[in-house]
Amino acid sequence: MHAHADDMRAETASIRSVVDRAKRMIEGLASLQIPPVDPSEEEGRAPEAGAEGQRELAEWAALEAEFA
Repeated sequence: MHAHADDMRAETASIRSVVDRAKRMIEGLASLQIPPVDPSEEEGRAPEAGAEGQRELAEWAALEAEFA
């Protein structure tokens, strides 16, 4: 009976330990600051991303046409 109680205490302590570590991790993540994005940099990337997307769509269309 005492062994069972000791096992339960050990299990409870390990669960509390995991919960405490998870809470510390969440608090650490919540304290991170995300730097603001400069709109001029975003504008410079948008056309490249659009051109990249258009090229990928064209490649998929050519592949589909080849198998159709």
